[in-house]
Formats: sequence, C-alpha cells, structure tokens
Amino acid sequence: MHILFSFLVLASLNLSAADTPVRPQLAYFKPFGGTGSDIGNTIAVDFAGNVYEAGTTTSLDFPVDHAFQPRLAWTALRGSADGGKTWTSMPLAEPVNVVAGSAKAPGVLYAGTSRAAYKSTDSGKTWLHLPLNNSLALDNPPAPPVNAIAVDPANPSTVFAAAGWQILVSRDAGASWAVSLSQDHSYVYNLALNSLRPSTLYAVFVSALGNPDRPEIFRSTDSGASWTLLSDSPVGAYAVVCDPANPDTLYAAVSTVFVSAVDYFDEPTSIYKSIDGGATWTGLKSPSVAPSPYALAASSTALFAATPNGVFRSTDGGGSWSATAFSIRTGNIAIDPSQPQVIYASAGGDDLPE
Repeated sequence: MHILFSFLVLASLNLSAADTPVRPQLAYFKPFGGTGSDIGNTIAVDFAGNVYEAGTTTSLDFPVDHAFQPRLAWTALRGSADGGKTWTSMPLAEPVNVVAGSAKAPGVLYAGTSRAAYKSTDSGKTWLHLPLNNSLALDNPPAPPVNAIAVDPANPSTVFAAAGWQILVSRDAGASWAVSLSQDHSYVYNLALNSLRPSTLYAVFVSALGNPDRPEIFRSTDSGASWTLLSDSPVGAYAVVCDPANPDTLYAAVSTVFVSAVDYFDEPTSIYKSIDGGATWTGLKSPSVAPSPYALAASSTALFAATPNGVFRSTDGGGSWSATAFSIRTGNIAIDPSQPQVIYASAGGDDLPE
C-alpha cells in the first residue's frame, strides 16, 4: 500500500471577546509525525492547558515522550521447525506483512514489512535489509511497504516484491532490484504464480482511492519482463490464487468497496474463477459470512477461504462450500506445499496473526 506522507497538527486560535465575529489569530502551529501514515481522531485540552491528541500511526519513527504505548504494536514474526508444534520468535523488529521462500533454496526466506524487505539465509535467525529503494522510479524514494513476495520455484534467484505501487524483480536473490511494473493511483496487494508454469505471474493492484472502477489484475508470461492487463478480470479483486494442479485455473476474491487506508471492506466478498489463465472469469457461490476480506488458498484437491466465521472448504472448484472444524475468526491461511493435507491458519484478526 502507499505510504501516506502526512502529519498531525496542533494549533491554537485566540478568539476575540467582542460580540461581533472577528478573524481568529493563530497563537501557535505545531506539526509532528513520522514517515508513515499519521491520523488524528480526536483532540482535547485540560484546565492546565495541556493538549491531548489521539489517533493512529504506521510510523516507526513517530515521536513519543513518556507515551502510554511507546512503540507500534504488532504480532512478532514466529517460525516453527516441527510442523507447528512449537514456535520461536524471529529477530525482525518490524510488523511483517508477508514471508516467502523456495524449496530449492532451503533456509532462505524473504520478508516484507510496512517499510522494507529483508532476507534470511539461516531460516530466520538473522536478517539482511534489502535495497528496494534504489530501484523505485522516483527522486529520493520513500520506504515502500511490501505487501507480497513471490519466489520463482524453478529459479529461486528470481524474486518478485510488491512494493507500494510497483512490482520489483530481483534476478540475483535480492542483491539488486528493477521495476517490473508500475501503476499510478493503485498499489500492489497480491502476487501469485504456479509451480507448474513459474514464468507466468499474476499481480493484483488495488485502487488507492477506494471504490474500484476498473479491472486491475495483470499477467506476465515471461517472468516479469512484460505485463498485460486482464481486461475481463473482475473489478475489485484483491487476492488471486493459482490451482497447483492446473496452471490455467485461478481464483480471485473480490469486493466492490475497498478503502485502502484502513483495509476495510463494507461489501460482501465474492469469489470468481478462471479456467483460461485469467482471460475470462465466472462468479462462484461464496461462503455466507459477514462482510470482510477473505484470504484464499488452493491445493490440488480443495479451495479454502479464511473468513470471519472460520475456514471454509470447497472440493468442487468453488461450486459449493462447507464449514470446517476451524470456526474461529481467521485472517490468513496457507497450505504446506510438501504436505497439502496440512493447513495453517491465523486466528483472531484480518491482517495480523495472533
């Protein structure tokens, strides 16, 4: 998503005591904030003249002094080496949006955060900051949030990163990056590829202005060298997954109202299917749950949707759905590629596992 260069402002106005209205005078003007998105929700003043501002921020460098919450809160990145039986925290002190790797490069992981990308070559014990900024087509580029990462399963030296409004590609395992695709007024929300045809990649852009009005699923068939807009793809798509058994079958989660600043959906999510590599799409029956973002995952035998009412499963390509035993509010879902009968799901929220 875009980093919003904004700040909060504290100001004081002196009003005349006269009965007739006069122009107020500005007593002081105090901007403050960080390099992320800072939003003031309310302001109050006590009898001692102290001013209180409450709101939200994504700025890791937001100025604080004796704050009630001295740092951004997020769920720490954790890893498991025994199939999820035990978990350990990984030393990456930023909120992590995505983690990716390749079976052909054991121990190599890539992580995307709200402002950077990182690489680990020792299964997450240590992390190296990757130079995404140098590749952005801007003067003095901001630190972009990384919402998605995809590693070519056939050639793990090729890595794609969704950085703000651009797709970046590295051909040397993250040492250097180049812009593969850039879109104005939209940011990259999802990347997907299929191990049966790894040179074909799908990218989903989401309008930064909310209320999507055009298709924004793109496809590359040459490993990111060029891209084509899938003009018949559903408007409002925000997630795409590939059927691992058939590289021409795709599923997309769609919402007609998406407000990017807070990742909030107030329209029911729909699910669409394509059997021709994204050229045409058909609407499917969706799990009946409250309006919310869905996360999708596909195995060779089933399609899964993570919803506010838990995990739902379809074994007929999205034609019908049944609830699983996992009925807790679920934000993310993943399938073990080496053991597709093993499913991982995060419970308790839409964006961050708890």
